Amino acid sequence: MKYINFTTPIYYTNGEPHIGHTYTTFLADMYKKYYQLLGYEARLGTGTDEHGLKILKTANSKGITPIELVDNLSNVFQNYWKWLGVSYDDFIRTTESRHEAVAQEFWKILQDKGDIYIGEYDGLYCVACEQYYKESELLPGNICPIHEKKCDHLKEESYFFKLSKYQDKLINYIKENPNFIRPLNRRNEILGFLETEKLQDISISRKSFDWGIPVPSDHSHVMYVWFDALINYVSSLGGTHSRDFDHYWKNTYHFIGKDILRFHAVYWPAMLMALNLPLPKAIVAHGWWNIADKKISKSSQKQTGTIAEICDIVTKDGLRFYLTSDLSLERDGNFDIDNVIQVINSNLSNNLGNLFNRIIVLSKKYFNGILDYPCNEIETEWDIKIREHAETLKAEYVKNMSEFRHCDAINNVMQYCNLLNVYITDLEPWKLIKDPANERLVKKVLVNIAEGLRWVANLGYPFFPKISEQMNVALYQQEQFAIPEKFDTSTKIVQSTDILFKRIDISK
Repeated sequence: MKYINFTTPIYYTNGEPHIGHTYTTFLADMYKKYYQLLGYEARLGTGTDEHGLKILKTANSKGITPIELVDNLSNVFQNYWKWLGVSYDDFIRTTESRHEAVAQEFWKILQDKGDIYIGEYDGLYCVACEQYYKESELLPGNICPIHEKKCDHLKEESYFFKLSKYQDKLINYIKENPNFIRPLNRRNEILGFLETEKLQDISISRKSFDWGIPVPSDHSHVMYVWFDALINYVSSLGGTHSRDFDHYWKNTYHFIGKDILRFHAVYWPAMLMALNLPLPKAIVAHGWWNIADKKISKSSQKQTGTIAEICDIVTKDGLRFYLTSDLSLERDGNFDIDNVIQVINSNLSNNLGNLFNRIIVLSKKYFNGILDYPCNEIETEWDIKIREHAETLKAEYVKNMSEFRHCDAINNVMQYCNLLNVYITDLEPWKLIKDPANERLVKKVLVNIAEGLRWVANLGYPFFPKISEQMNVALYQQEQFAIPEKFDTSTKIVQSTDILFKRIDISK
C-alpha cells in the first residue's frame, strides 16, 4: 500500500472560517482526493490552534473563558468542513491531552539536548500574528505589515530554542531537496532569507499569562503558541511511535498560506532536525485571496459574505471549483463575486452542465437510455480524436497534478469538455436522428460523449466531487472514482437526473 498525508495549518480560534481558510482546506482535500484516484491510502489532517495571548484577550473581551471560546469555534470549523464536503481523517485541537503530551515530550528532548535555554526576550510582538518581529520587518512606526496594527514591546524572561544552530543545515537541505518548498518563488524566498540574514534564537515561552501548554520543567512558563502549534502535525498522527507516523510522516505535504511560510520552512524543519526526526516531504505555500489588494481575514466577511452565504449563491461545488481552478500557487488572487459567478457559469453550466444534460435528454428520448456502441460502424476522424484526446488529457492532467499545477490540470479537463461540445455541435445528432438511417451514427456519437464525460467526471472529482458523483450515477450507476485506464465504449445505461448545474443569475 502507498501512503500519503496532507495537512492544513491548524486554524486560529479567534474568528470563524473565511475564504482564506476555505481555500487552503479545499486545496489539501483536492490533493487527497486526487491521490485516492491513483490508489493511494491518502490522509488529511486539520484542526484548530487554541492557545496564546490573542485567544485570551478575545475571550476576555467577550466575558467568557478561553476554553469556552475555543470549544465553540473549534466546533464551527469542524462543522463547516463537514458541510463543505471536506473528507478530513483527523481534527486535532491543541487543547487536547494527546497534543499536550507530544509537545511536552518534544520540549524535554530538546532541553536535554541543550537546544533550549533560559534567557530574556526584549523586542516587538504582534498579538494578532502571535509573532515576534525585528524592527526592520515592520512598517514605519512599528506597524505590523499584515494586520496594520502597532506591535507591542515585550520584555520578559523566556526560554529560547537554538534556531541559529541549524542555519547551515537548513540551507544545505533546501538546496539538496529542490522540491521541499513549493512553488519555486517560495523556495527562493526562504533561501534568500537564510543566505542573507543571520538566524536568531527564538523565544518559545511566555510568562506573562497562563493560557498555553505548561513548560514541563517550569510551570511558571507556557509554551509559545507557534512552538506548540507546529507539533500538531506529529501529535495528530499519534506521536513518533505510532503506526500512522511510520506510514505517513515521510510522505507528508503541509499546505499553508504564504504568510506562515517562515514558521513552516525555517522553524519547523529546524525543530525536527534538532529532534532527529525526518522532515516532511514538502511545504506547499499558496498566495492570498485579496479584496482591494488586502488579504482576506475574518473581518472581510462583511464584504464577501459568509461562506454559507456565498455557497447559497454559487453552490459548494461551485465555490470549490472556482477557488481551486482560478488561483495558481505562485500568485495572489482577487475575490470578486461577479467574476466568481462568470467563471462558474462559463465552466460548470455552459460547458459541462449543458453537454451533460443534452446527453441525458437525447439518450432517454431516442434510445430509452440504452447506448450500445455499433461495432460495425466505420470509425471517423472524430472517433479517433475523442479517444486520443482522452489519453492526452490523462497524461497532461497527471503531470500537472504531480507538479502542483492544479489550475492547469483542471483546465485540461475543461478543454476536453470543450472538445466534446464542439463534437456534438459539429455532428448535430438531434438533426441526424430525424433520418432513421442515421440511428447507428447518432448512437455512436452519444456513446463517445458519454464515455468522454466519464473521464471528465473522474478527473474532475477532486475539483467538483458532488457534480462528479451525480454524473457517475446517471451515466454508470456507480460512485467509485479512479483515473480511467482506457476509452471504454461498452454499453451505457443512462438514467434521468436533475440538471447538473443551474446557471446563476448574476442580476439576482
